[in-house]
Amino acid sequence: EAFVHPYNKKSWYYQMYIKTKRTVFLAVIFTPCAVLYGLCEWTNSEDWRGYWLRLLVQTVELSGCSFQKFAQWCSMRPDMFSP
Repeated sequence: EAFVHPYNKKSWYYQMYIKTKRTVFLAVIFTPCAVLYGLCEWTNSEDWRGYWLRLLVQTVELSGCSFQKFAQWCSMRPDMFSP
């Protein structure tokens, strides 16, 4: 018998609940970063930018390993994401 992940054995509404819960969680933790980024761009303040970078690191750590790997990949691509 082929392996079936336990998540796939759950009902469709339970799977939708988990996906919605994760989406809302990510939206809640990334919204302050997006708002603060706008403030940093608007004011050109180095103090706000430093606070935003610390908040961004904490948010990426909280969001999970996939986001951490994506952030590591982004940090190695100066041609796509300028410092």
